[in-house]
Amino acid sequence: MNFEVIDNLFQAVLLGVMSAAALAAGLRRGSRKCMILAFAYACFTMGTLYYLLYIVIIGNNPKVFYVAEASWLASYLFFLSLQIMRCDGMKVRLRLLPLIPAAGVGVSIVLCGIFGPSVIMSVLFALTVGGVLYLSIFRVAGGGKNKYTDAVMIASVVLQVALYDISYFTHDYTRFCPYFAVDMLLTLTLSALLPVTLVEERRV
Repeated sequence: MNFEVIDNLFQAVLLGVMSAAALAAGLRRGSRKCMILAFAYACFTMGTLYYLLYIVIIGNNPKVFYVAEASWLASYLFFLSLQIMRCDGMKVRLRLLPLIPAAGVGVSIVLCGIFGPSVIMSVLFALTVGGVLYLSIFRVAGGGKNKYTDAVMIASVVLQVALYDISYFTHDYTRFCPYFAVDMLLTLTLSALLPVTLVEERRV
């Protein structure tokens, strides 16, 4: 079996399960953070499912995949919403320490054309991911409480961008390679957002 199918199936199943778990936790606890995570996981899962179905039906990976990228962008918009919510009560200011890596990631996304010919989607994704990274580093550097969630967010963004960078050097998706190692690690890292969020809410 094509390893890309295995990788995407693993991601779709795991994040789909995490979406259901986050939804259940959100409804049971009345937690807005868990509900946001549920929607983020669901969007990411839908993008991956589209990508997976395309591979299975067409026989190769899509060269331009606006449906999948729109879903992944929506997922990170929910992650950004979560970080904005977690910054409630903090005075978020412009600081150099979080700005440099956030701007660096944003510029690299736009210049590399991660989303192919769609400049608008690349810019939107750069702004969204840059915002997530900025707020996460700001909270860590600024003494925000419950930094585990921020650490997982930072790791997710780094792995997401690294995945796109590695894809430029990957030509054979039929066998296991560093691309799939990073993608699976990204999936596991994203999945960790729910348990660290639940721990965070218990401490409040």
